[in-house]
Amino acid sequence: MLRLVMDLPAFAKRRPEMWSRHGRTLVGTLDEVTFTAESPWLGGRWVLSGASTLVLPELVTAYVSKTGSAHGYFANAPIGLAGYFSYGDPPALMPVVVGGRTRRAVVEHDRIETRQPVVLHIHDRKIETAARVDADDDGALDAQLAIHAAVAADQERVLDAWKEVAEELGGALTTAWPPHMHVPRGYGAVEIALRWPPSTHASAQAVIEFLADARKAPLWSVEREPRATPASIEIAHWPFLVMGTVPMAMERLARVIELADVLSINVRRNITVRIAGVSPNAAIFDAVLELIGELCGPPPEPYR
Repeated sequence: MLRLVMDLPAFAKRRPEMWSRHGRTLVGTLDEVTFTAESPWLGGRWVLSGASTLVLPELVTAYVSKTGSAHGYFANAPIGLAGYFSYGDPPALMPVVVGGRTRRAVVEHDRIETRQPVVLHIHDRKIETAARVDADDDGALDAQLAIHAAVAADQERVLDAWKEVAEELGGALTTAWPPHMHVPRGYGAVEIALRWPPSTHASAQAVIEFLADARKAPLWSVEREPRATPASIEIAHWPFLVMGTVPMAMERLARVIELADVLSINVRRNITVRIAGVSPNAAIFDAVLELIGELCGPPPEPYR
């Protein structure tokens, strides 16, 4: 352990007992985050970095920084922060990997002038943060610690939400990740799952897919198009390609499409409904389940 007589940077003086010294390098662990602080010169700025384990049981890569790209990454996963570079592999999972709390923690870190913008790098099931900070910056460690906590909290929130919604709908989460739930209804069981493409293209997005038996229903489909074509029709302000005859009032279909952000409905032997998003919502799921019941079977039985 370090003694108080050592000239520690301000962020280390707040918790001197957690650090050990190896030459000009300080190493310490706090709340399951391992921190390293390096000073190439006496006094001046320190390179402070932290490392922790990713909560999400998925091999994903993410890189976020206001200082720009690195590691051969390219901007393909915008996170809604002006002036920030962000890369994701796959980009479709970026809303789960770097959620709202994480974004706020990164911005909070970077607003302090005594430190350079942080680099957030997630790879190989690790969360890494790094920034060059002034020796008198006593809040630098806490700011990086907050980012690690935020990444974990964002991902735990999504995982917990799938379990909670499954229980609220009277179903069960059969797989925690990727989330997959089984929901019984009067017209049969419905499987709901989160799916995403492996593509690294910026247009790739995750979808929540509903699957149920539709052998008694007529064949038809609607699919949202990226732009209007001569063959598309407008439903809920989006262009859709419609195949076959829609067996319900278009106004009713449009309400569900707008509420749930429906991307496609395909009725063959099974009915497959895909909606945009990564986080479950009980009210939206309930509306889609009711729609499936109207299309494929008798009215759903009460479950509450």
